[in-house]
Amino acid sequence: MRMDEYLRTVTEQVRCSKIHDSIAEELKDHILDQAEAFEEEGTDHEQALELAVREMGDPVETGVALDRIHRPHMSVEMLVLVSLISVLSLVFYGAMLFLAGDNSINGMEYWFHQQVKYTVTGFLLMILVCRIDYSVLGKWSRQIAGGILLFILLSLVTGVQVYGRIYGLRVGPVMIPTFGMIWLYVPAYAAVLYTYRGRSYKGLTGLLIWTLLPVFLVLRLPGLNQAVMLLFICLLLFSIAVGKGWYQVSPRKMLAAVWGMMILAPAMMLGTGMLAEYQVKRLQAWLGYGEPSYAAQTAYECLRTSRLLGASGNHVWQKLPGWNSEYILVSLTSAYGLLAAVTAVALLLLLWVKMFHISSHQKNQLGMMVGYGCSMVLLAQSGLVLAMNLGLLPSAAITIPFFSAGGSNMVSSYILTGLVLSIYRYKDILPGNPVKRMHPASAE
Repeated sequence: MRMDEYLRTVTEQVRCSKIHDSIAEELKDHILDQAEAFEEEGTDHEQALELAVREMGDPVETGVALDRIHRPHMSVEMLVLVSLISVLSLVFYGAMLFLAGDNSINGMEYWFHQQVKYTVTGFLLMILVCRIDYSVLGKWSRQIAGGILLFILLSLVTGVQVYGRIYGLRVGPVMIPTFGMIWLYVPAYAAVLYTYRGRSYKGLTGLLIWTLLPVFLVLRLPGLNQAVMLLFICLLLFSIAVGKGWYQVSPRKMLAAVWGMMILAPAMMLGTGMLAEYQVKRLQAWLGYGEPSYAAQTAYECLRTSRLLGASGNHVWQKLPGWNSEYILVSLTSAYGLLAAVTAVALLLLLWVKMFHISSHQKNQLGMMVGYGCSMVLLAQSGLVLAMNLGLLPSAAITIPFFSAGGSNMVSSYILTGLVLSIYRYKDILPGNPVKRMHPASAE
């Protein structure tokens, strides 16, 4: 059997066409290496190729074996974990609906229906995203990232405002909330970092725009908390890329400059007049100045009177602002007891560990970086909300994934989770693409 016929027969047995070229290339290398060995023993070229092909074994059996390896896989553990979190979220809002009693006064029926609607929508979008090849982000990274930035800019210019804050952009009969789109920028930014591989200091100047422009736009929404968190995540992703040797730079110098900018950012914001007066006060609160807010004091009182298991009888939705968003863990404690909130946090932590494990064990470096970005968003949101509920940080408009009241942030959490599922799904299909690590001395 000729080599080209053998390769065609093998790849025909593999159902996933994306991997055909890689399989054929790898088998071809093996055949040529073996043929070269036969030639060194005195066999002529044509006969050596024929013998090398014969030693590869039956092409159908080889192809079937490769088909079992190189096919899409679903992370069942992660899917079950997300499903469990989603069900528990709905159970919580259903119980709150029961406890509230008069729904017309408390509006609990509305929130329950909203949670059902956005949970179902988000879950379906997660399944859809996980079936899409995530490597499209590498091919269209700048277009996708630019489209998200354009959407935020249009929201600033023509968006719908609610209480002086940009809520979203109306596209025909559909209202697309802006703040959920912010977090979708992170995986796109991770893919942009990937496209800059191999560049030196001069070639990396464009990354400043991709890093700082979204932060500036989010500040104008206004969204100070989201802007600070977005900047931190982007700089952390860039640091990982530098540490992986993606760029022809000195890692020590570059990381010192990057994190020096992060440390000086609050002072620059305060000194340049970029922030409104209330944002200055909020930033000062984050830095440890000022008295605890009413919401923080009320949350502390609710936690103090809570039980280990069971409702405390303290109806937080009647007196705690943000009971179904940033202070959702306090509400869980009030309705079910401390163990309920601990269980919710533990499940989110398990989900993050699973997402980080999938990302860190990904051979494809684009998948690794995109997965890190998605994981960081969910971890940062969960960590900040937990710190606020414990009184370690001042109140801020940050929601915890899957449990806070439904909306664009919940949908974006499901989409980010779907991207990580897609990374896992294609882990044995998309080839790895290692980057040659630059020696620090060569970048001086």
